[in-house]
Amino acid sequence: MKGWMIRLTCVLGAMSASAQNIGATKIGSRIDVTVDGDFFTSYRFSAEEKYPFFFPVNGPSGASVTSMRNGTFPHHSSLFFGCDMVNGGNYWQEGLNRGQIVSEGAAVAETGKRVVITETCNWTRPGADQPFRDTRRITISAPSKTVRQIDFDITMEALIDVEVKKTNHSLFSARMDPDLSVEYGGTMVNAQGDLAQKGTGAVRSPWIAYYGPRGNGKGEGLAILQHPSNPWYPAQWLTRDYGFISPTPFQWPPDDNSITIKKGETWAMRYRVLVFGGDPKEAQVGERFAEYAQLPPVRLLTLDPGHFHAALVQKQMYPRLSPEVNVYAPEGPDLEMHLKRIDGFNTRADAPAAWKTEVYRGDDFAQKMIQEKKGNVVVLSGNNAKKTQYILDSVKAGFNVLADKPMAITPQDFDLLKEAFAVAAEKKLLLYDIMTERYEITTLLQRHFIGFPDLFGKTDPGTPDDPSVTKESVHHFSKTVAGAPLQRPPWFFDVKQQGEGIVDVTTHLVDLVQWELFPGEVIKDADVKMLKARTFTTAITPEQFTRTTSLPAFPDYLQAYKGADGNLQVPCNGEFTYTLRGVNCKISVIWNYEAPPGAGDTHYSLMRGTKLSAIIRQGKEQGYKPMLYLEPRAGVDASTLEAPLQAAVAAAAKTWPGVSVKRTDAGWEVIIPDNYHNGHEAHFGQVAEKYLGFLDAGAMPAWEVPNMTQKYRTIMEAYKMSR
Repeated sequence: MKGWMIRLTCVLGAMSASAQNIGATKIGSRIDVTVDGDFFTSYRFSAEEKYPFFFPVNGPSGASVTSMRNGTFPHHSSLFFGCDMVNGGNYWQEGLNRGQIVSEGAAVAETGKRVVITETCNWTRPGADQPFRDTRRITISAPSKTVRQIDFDITMEALIDVEVKKTNHSLFSARMDPDLSVEYGGTMVNAQGDLAQKGTGAVRSPWIAYYGPRGNGKGEGLAILQHPSNPWYPAQWLTRDYGFISPTPFQWPPDDNSITIKKGETWAMRYRVLVFGGDPKEAQVGERFAEYAQLPPVRLLTLDPGHFHAALVQKQMYPRLSPEVNVYAPEGPDLEMHLKRIDGFNTRADAPAAWKTEVYRGDDFAQKMIQEKKGNVVVLSGNNAKKTQYILDSVKAGFNVLADKPMAITPQDFDLLKEAFAVAAEKKLLLYDIMTERYEITTLLQRHFIGFPDLFGKTDPGTPDDPSVTKESVHHFSKTVAGAPLQRPPWFFDVKQQGEGIVDVTTHLVDLVQWELFPGEVIKDADVKMLKARTFTTAITPEQFTRTTSLPAFPDYLQAYKGADGNLQVPCNGEFTYTLRGVNCKISVIWNYEAPPGAGDTHYSLMRGTKLSAIIRQGKEQGYKPMLYLEPRAGVDASTLEAPLQAAVAAAAKTWPGVSVKRTDAGWEVIIPDNYHNGHEAHFGQVAEKYLGFLDAGAMPAWEVPNMTQKYRTIMEAYKMSR
């Protein structure tokens, strides 16, 4: 079969359509479409078929990216539109007598720079009243040399009152060629960056791309985009690792029973299909969705950046993000250090960034930001004493907020934060905190392995003195960031401004406990019970303080922490034990001045099941690199875990190719390829990309805000108990 005759290594040009000739030939009950003479797809509308559909849908290799009539699911006809459970009829699966979508005859309305196909279809079933008539307008174009585009616009008119009962067999769908499926080494990813069936299933997202390598060694695939004008946008997705994607609102009706439409009413839906070479980034799927949806550009407003995390959000460029960034801050070293970091990103030799920074300096910086409204996302990472009020003021002014942790350091702040979440919900804004630790590969894999009951068992409840879940994080005041020694602002040593250790880094750890133990579930007040909590200090000498801040002496506001020996006694450490749905959990945060040679910040994590413990260690034995171990519990025969372990490893390899295990005296070590250890700084980019996906979708997963609220409630309970 003839391919597109192009080089996949070419760089995509402008987003506007390229000057290619799109042709269409009607042959009986199909329309063949070509691009510059090369065959692309056929639209098939025979009265002998269940419904009209596209097949093949050719990628750059000349082979179809979709498949037809798979043995297990013979009703999956490539790229199609159908529905089950419509007034008792089945307009999805095989059997024409169960229901059929019959074309009145598709027509070619336009050729040249694009092909336009128009069609009317009747939904019929012997012995039953016709529920729908639909009209379709299909527009096929070639926006670049490596992308083909199908716009599928359909309006369904109800000819009688119609009830569609809960079903996962509904509406626009694609069945991928098995070669491209996750099961055979392909990749499925949504706009938020979630992967595979486990990550994308039942998730609201504006688009999903499915792609993989072909025999020619070059990647190709397909993406389905939902238009924001669609009812139920963005619909949740039914996804399968064997190669199926469908935005499927009827699987999740609001009443968990059915969705109805009255006679004479209509549902109008628009979808865009991108058939591309390479991967979604090369094909600019995110940018093409923004163009399709006519989304406004995302522009950052950085407010009072006192912490280096504010700069790390900009360590890389993002396709959906304007390079123009406005910074609002008072004069001072915090601002100058931030600008210096951004300049460093712009001038580095390897992949320099291209940020264009406009700075407003003045004591009225916050009011100026609100007044000028030059962007739509406020980035907050700085003095935590002011942060929660900044958050509330920002959402009240109509800005989305991406905030560094912690978003609250006192119970009073927590009250403001709850108000901010309520305002954001009312105004349909997204308030989100930067949880980088969700992207650490050992944590991702720990979460993965404990999700296999045959391997992990049930979560052991443990006891207050022997918790089954332990998260410990060791941090350092002196460190290197972006290749340079970190200069800390002096207020960082003041827990009234930075926050005590029990309310700061603990945000990450409590978040991970919730996220790993109960993925996708809403945590409620009754699920959490605080048992004990304490704080303790770290001594900082005058010399250490000067080396870290470049100040010759402690400022006045730190004198209260000064001990008789002349050192600062900073109450930056904290630990607490609590139960989460009956599971005993311990959280510990320790700050030392600096790490041993060759070391950095470290993390220890224990998740103990009834069959096996999943443990992350990062000590000297591990070369201070995080490593994941799977260790059978006492009395459990390791041989009984071999089969479920291999099943879990095989499942992991679908998302993280190359992951394996090797035996140790205590159990198994998880072997993780080096390319997945991308480092803490890279995780800020991953969080930003996830957040941009949320903005495109116009929403976050339903559990995110309740669980953020619960996270801060848990921490505040520990704070109060530690007094």
